[in-house]
Amino acid sequence: MKAAALWQALNKRYYLRYAFRPWMIPLGVILIIGLSGYGLWKMSARNPAAIEPPVEAQDQVELRFYDVELRGREQGTPFFVIFADEVEVTRDNRYVNFKEGAQKPHGEFFNLKDWEKDLGNTDTTEDNRRSIVWEARRATYDRNQQDLRMEEDVEVITDTKDIVLTDELLWKKQDESLSSTKRSKVRTHKGAYMTADTMDVKTEAKEMYLEGRVYIEMPIKEEQAIDIEEFEKK
Repeated sequence: MKAAALWQALNKRYYLRYAFRPWMIPLGVILIIGLSGYGLWKMSARNPAAIEPPVEAQDQVELRFYDVELRGREQGTPFFVIFADEVEVTRDNRYVNFKEGAQKPHGEFFNLKDWEKDLGNTDTTEDNRRSIVWEARRATYDRNQQDLRMEEDVEVITDTKDIVLTDELLWKKQDESLSSTKRSKVRTHKGAYMTADTMDVKTEAKEMYLEGRVYIEMPIKEEQAIDIEEFEKK
């Protein structure tokens, strides 16, 4: 009987009218506002008009070009040329990043000092300029320092067919040097073959420094000799 009476009361035509009280409206509004605020807080809602926190400065890409030829001059004299299928320039305009596309980034440095002449390895007295061609999967040119960093499958060939193979190579304009912190292979036009964990070639000073696991294979004439310094292991 009680269940039947309750069901009859709930289905009475004007049940809501009889149950309604004036205080229910403000209570419902408060509940809605409270639940909405809680939901926004849980979802970490962001006010679009609020001031955004400062973002850490980064070398972000400002410009992107395709099928690019970049040329450089030193006091009006052509110094280098670089070709790439895709080029990105950082926001501060300092770094130019060359990326691989249908072909690897590649280029040439020319009008370099003739270091062979300084070594007395040439018979001519003419001031011949030297050149170096290169290619790599990626390269970055520093416009401030005029240095070029080449990375992955790097190959450098001089005009006399000296060859350098490595995965990272830095060309420094100031002293016209080549350096690498990755294992490198060098084959000279005179038949010498060298490998090392790190390499530093200073063309102006006519010096080459090889460190780490070094292997050298070269033809030696009777009048030539090689001095190897022995270092005690610490």
